Amino acid sequence: MYVLHVVKPGAKVRVRKGRFLVEKDGEVLATAPKNQVERVVLLGSVS
Repeated sequence: MYVLHVVKPGAKVRVRKGRFLVEKDGEVLATAPKNQVERVVLLGSVS
C-alpha cells in the first residue's frame, strides 16, 4: 500500500473511475489507483 502526499499549493484531489487524480489549473499532475492507496496526506493549501 502507498501513501499519496499532495503538497502543491492550489492542487485538488479527486477520485474518478477508481483512481485518485491530483490536478491544478485543469492539468493532471499525478494519478494513483484508489485500491493501492492506504492514506492521503494533504499539506498546505490543497483541496
